[in-house]
Amino acid sequence: MNILFIPVFVLIIFIFGYLYYAKFIWLQAFQGNATPAQNEADYQNTSTAYIGAPGTEDGFSPHVSMAAHVAALTSGSTIGGVAMALIWGWIPAFLWLLASAAIAGGVYGMGGLWLSQRHPGQGPEEIVAVTLGKTFAYSLQAFTVIICTLLAALMVWLASQLLVLHPAIVVVALILPMLAYGLGKWWRSNQAGEIGIAYLVISLPLLVMAITYWAGQFPVSFSGAINLDIGGDIQISMASGVFWAAIILGFANHAAYRPLKIHMRPRGFITGSLLALLVLITLAGAVFNYPNISAQNFQTLASGPGALPWIFVTITSGAIAGYHLLIINGVTVKLGVRPENIRYIGYGGALAESTIAITVLMVIAAGFGTEKQWLTFYADWQGIQDLPRLLELYINGFARFAAGIGLESGFSKNLAALILFAAATTTLEVMLRILKQNLERIQSAKPTPLLKNESRRLWLGLGLVAVTSLIVIPGAKSIPFWPFLGLTDLALAAILLVCLAVILTSMKRLGAYILALAGFVTLILVLTGLTRVTQLWATDWSWSGWIELVLVLILVLVPSLTIYKGGLFVRKSLLKPAQDISKTLTPPADQ
Repeated sequence: MNILFIPVFVLIIFIFGYLYYAKFIWLQAFQGNATPAQNEADYQNTSTAYIGAPGTEDGFSPHVSMAAHVAALTSGSTIGGVAMALIWGWIPAFLWLLASAAIAGGVYGMGGLWLSQRHPGQGPEEIVAVTLGKTFAYSLQAFTVIICTLLAALMVWLASQLLVLHPAIVVVALILPMLAYGLGKWWRSNQAGEIGIAYLVISLPLLVMAITYWAGQFPVSFSGAINLDIGGDIQISMASGVFWAAIILGFANHAAYRPLKIHMRPRGFITGSLLALLVLITLAGAVFNYPNISAQNFQTLASGPGALPWIFVTITSGAIAGYHLLIINGVTVKLGVRPENIRYIGYGGALAESTIAITVLMVIAAGFGTEKQWLTFYADWQGIQDLPRLLELYINGFARFAAGIGLESGFSKNLAALILFAAATTTLEVMLRILKQNLERIQSAKPTPLLKNESRRLWLGLGLVAVTSLIVIPGAKSIPFWPFLGLTDLALAAILLVCLAVILTSMKRLGAYILALAGFVTLILVLTGLTRVTQLWATDWSWSGWIELVLVLILVLVPSLTIYKGGLFVRKSLLKPAQDISKTLTPPADQ
């Protein structure tokens, strides 16, 4: 079967979803509530300040915010998750990517932007405290710390592996931050209009391509281990991946503490433009190559988890992922989003991320010469747990697609590796920024000497990510916390959806529909969690296994209680007049 039918089918569904479905949800649930008057303190020039994006007379362009938003959502885990999900066949992965973005992910994105705009300066846990109670707010805050730490550690690992495996991108990877700084300085001088933004979208990717081609002549690598030798004895031995990880983490932590308009906005815009380039090259290659799908339609594993419910956890791109709302609340809404742009950035962003994921599916599903080669690669579950190996699978497949438009294989591989590196480090910076914000709010709510000043919060957040990274990086072939990461992501999403459902129900606006989405997410979470508990009970009796078992049970229990409470509220509010519960109630006592 030819792969070209996939983008055509996706385009039709996504256009219909954006023009009709998203518009209906927007009109019925979110429109008509102007952003309340914001406190001027929420807009100070700090690392968490609200800023306007450049582009028009009053300094706002939704396209810049959109590019930075998609760049923050998309990461190396997007490629790894899609590649891993293909082990159950390309049809289940394709259907989930399509449905999750068009039906649920876009609504989740719009709801997150709507909530964050109406509660400027407040974190998700503060909104949850008002609507559901402080107990659930504390749980959400703990889940936020966990998801930010694990996802940041995963990004550090993937970015370091890309530098180890593709030394030709090291020079251009160092140039990208300087390019972002120059772009930010140009924007701050108010020289970029809407036409300037359009030129940048075209010229920046071409400039990066030229730099990548030039820098390919100057690879930088460290062979083997890096040893500190004192007096003839090796005192410290460090693998090259750990060395790169330390550099990446140090730079990302510095960038995360810089004001948004100085680094995050231009860096996100550049990464978003490069991701668009990746999609365009893939689609152009498909048009000229006419590749056929070599992957199985469906596959049942002899040993390993079944497609249901694990495919929902494995693929987070375009789907309902908890970290999506954290990014919306912590970064996107601060980059400049007006109420009339909520549908464009919230729903359109989910479609854009899912489009990237679908092109990944195309590359891998049609990237093998024969069906036998695909079956050999996807022979067993344990064999595809090596995420760098999955990234290399995608990079090699992308090079074959790019050859259809005349791009040389070595250059195409370097370009794909560079863009994946840019996406991973952008997500890393965002996770560190959100972790910092969360630690600040924890200190405000429950003062503790551990978090009493900026320096201590900085070192605590950095230490959490660094220690977690060291668990994975040295010689790792898989992510030991991969299932736990997915479950935490679902638990976070379920709580936030129930919070949104309660607020909309109090206003008589599609609250029951949002609650149904939350119930679906919770059902997936419960089924996956119970499957994981069964696996741990049957195979892992170590202390780490027991810790994970307890944590998984908590992840299943808390969202289930949240759904129960949300259901009770929806039932009781049916006969009550419309009111905005988030504006009229004070945080309830613990329940």
